[in-house]
Amino acid sequence: MEKRNTFSVHFFIKKHRINNNSEAPIYLRISVNGKRIEMSMHRNIDVQNWDAYFGHVIGTTKKARDINSFLESTKSTLYEHYKYLRETGKDVTPLAIKNAFLGINTEEDKGKKFLELYREHNEKIKTLKNIDFAPATVQRYETSLRFTQDFIKRK
Repeated sequence: MEKRNTFSVHFFIKKHRINNNSEAPIYLRISVNGKRIEMSMHRNIDVQNWDAYFGHVIGTTKKARDINSFLESTKSTLYEHYKYLRETGKDVTPLAIKNAFLGINTEEDKGKKFLELYREHNEKIKTLKNIDFAPATVQRYETSLRFTQDFIKRK
């Protein structure tokens, strides 16, 4: 049976960090299975124009519409990353979702992606064996892949 995850995205402001224009920074909280992580959205809003219950800006001004659109887009992207992590069987944690959103790959992911590309390359080369590549060249690519895998495991 598949493990069930609780997942939520919430936007809020930090009133204790109000700037000179009486604007507070907007923050994002990602929660998965009771664990959470927060990050700044690098946007500020007047405290009076913030709806804490719905986590968005009140009003129809251009600034309000732009910020609400940005927040909705961010939320949608976070849900896509959550869904991707779940479907690929990777650990679904607040940090993993945040890193995926920010485009930060873990060292393990970098190694896997590199090796996947290397394997794909070698498969293409095999199909061109005796056409564009000599059998010995194909064998050298396979040997190189093996040595690279061993190196990544050791490091």
